[in-house]
Amino acid sequence: MPGWSHAQALPYFRKQESWQGPPSAHRGADGPVTTQFCRYEDSLLDAYIEAGQKAGFGWTDDYNAAEQEGFGRLQMTIRNGRRCSAATAYLRPALGRPNLSVEVGAHATRIVFEGRCAVGVEYVRNGRKQVAYAEREVLLWRRVINSPQLLMLSGIGPAEVLKAHSIPGGRMCRGWARISRITCPRS
Repeated sequence: MPGWSHAQALPYFRKQESWQGPPSAHRGADGPVTTQFCRYEDSLLDAYIEAGQKAGFGWTDDYNAAEQEGFGRLQMTIRNGRRCSAATAYLRPALGRPNLSVEVGAHATRIVFEGRCAVGVEYVRNGRKQVAYAEREVLLWRRVINSPQLLMLSGIGPAEVLKAHSIPGGRMCRGWARISRITCPRS
C-alpha cells in the first residue's frame, strides 16, 4: 500500500516510543509509549526458547528491530510497573482539551458519510443511538477485526459480502481492510 512501507512508517514508530535501551535506527528514545523487555522470569519461557532453538529456529535480540525472525525475549509497553497503552500515552494527557470528548461504554455502529466524505460516527450508548460529528476528520481505531467490520457496516467493502448481509453500499477502497483513517476536508 503506497505510503505504508517499513521505511515510511518507521519514523512514526520511533517517534511514539521510549525504548529502555539506547535509541537506534529502529528504536525511539523520548516518545510517550514506554517499551521494555519483559522482566518476568519463568522456567517455562526459558524451556520454550530452548525448544525453539533446538528445532532450528534462530535467536533475535530485538524482534522489533532489524531481525524479526527467531525467538527472543518478550517486549512490553510498561511505565512505572503498569501497562502503558495508547490510552495512557496519548488519550489521558489530552482529556482536558476542549475539542475532545470521550464516550465510555459506547459501541460504534457505522461511519456517517456526506457523499464520499466521512463526517461522523454513529454509536449506541445506554441503548440509545447517537451521532458524533467531526469538525476536521474521522479517525478510526478498532483494531484488526473491528475496523473492517465497522467499515463494512458503513457500506465500505466487497459488494457481495455487504449484499449478503443486506447492507447498502459496496464502495471499495484499495486496501479497504487496512484503512485506519478516513478524512475529508471540512470547512
